Amino acid sequence: MCGSCCIKICTSTVRQHLGSAGVGHGALALGILLGWSSLAIPELLKKSDTLGKISPIEASWISNISLLGALCAVLPIGLMVDRFGRRITILISSFPILIGWILMSIGNSVGILCFGRFLAGISGGAFSVIIPLYVTEIAETRLRGAMGYSFTQQLCAGAMIVFIMGKFASWKILGFKAIPISIILFIAAYFLPESPHYLFIIGDKGKGTDSLKWFRTTTEKEIIEAEVKEIESRVDRMTMSRHNGQSLSKGVGIPAVLMLLQQLSCAGHLIFGIVSISDVIGGKTMNPSSVVLIIIITPVVTMGLAALIVDRVGRRPLLILSTLVMSLSFFLLGCCIYVQTDENDSVLNKFRWIRLISFVSYIFAYSFGLGPISWLLMAELVPDRRKGKVWWNELISKKKI
Repeated sequence: MCGSCCIKICTSTVRQHLGSAGVGHGALALGILLGWSSLAIPELLKKSDTLGKISPIEASWISNISLLGALCAVLPIGLMVDRFGRRITILISSFPILIGWILMSIGNSVGILCFGRFLAGISGGAFSVIIPLYVTEIAETRLRGAMGYSFTQQLCAGAMIVFIMGKFASWKILGFKAIPISIILFIAAYFLPESPHYLFIIGDKGKGTDSLKWFRTTTEKEIIEAEVKEIESRVDRMTMSRHNGQSLSKGVGIPAVLMLLQQLSCAGHLIFGIVSISDVIGGKTMNPSSVVLIIIITPVVTMGLAALIVDRVGRRPLLILSTLVMSLSFFLLGCCIYVQTDENDSVLNKFRWIRLISFVSYIFAYSFGLGPISWLLMAELVPDRRKGKVWWNELISKKKI
């Protein structure tokens, strides 16, 4: 009997993780989109067979216009998720990035590249809203924290793919390789059920229960009824929070502050821009490729390990530990860089491992705490009707930084 229960639990876990991995292709595509510029821009600034040599201003537009697309997307997406549902919104959002990758692959002018990046950015902004929301809503309570880490993990995995493929392929080939990821996302979202939480919000209890049964792989009345009551209780609390200003302000304020701190930490920018600063981190005597590889792999591995303990340890302890280690690591790295001059450069190069360890520790701490937990709490705490506005504010702060 115990063996039968274990099989049911494992099957339920597999379906939930499959759902998370399926829509997670959007995060993977977004990670490739963010890392694409670090591979393409240096090549374009030299000389390209199709574009020739572009100016620094043109390079800046190509690199950053995707964020403008994201800014245009997040507010309407926040409204669409409640009107059309999570699954339909994912399906719709998969088209702009697919078209964007095609344009970036065949583009023979700066204008086409910019337009492709803009379209891909629209999907990137949408994925930032809808994917963490969908994943946390399909997950059981005991798995919600672990599955909540999947968005940022796959985001960093996308950057790792860019670095690895960049050793063997040009930026155009990378664009072609990214096209199937968008197609897989569409296929996965097409066959996955709608979020049970959303179906209960709109009052469709029958379909919500069927969706819950599919993800939990059980028809046992007691188990399903217990979780139905839990979901209905969350929906009721959300409805009550609309009339409770203090509760609403906490649900919006805490995640918004965390997202602001996440952007001020600049860890994400450092990860995706590590190619340009690898000489500073590793020193003149270390292989820049080895430095980049260490930094790129660190968040992917760390998030995978942290996902195993977040539901046992809790969000708050990991968040506190993360910010403390990040502060100490960056302080030590800053001191090393500040005292470096041409006269003592040779001396400091003997201790180059201090800079590398400090930077790796900073990324390590960000990866098990502030980075993924900010996204997780955004999906868990923010009332549904405010998600679009909160994500809008977060991306505006990111643009300003």
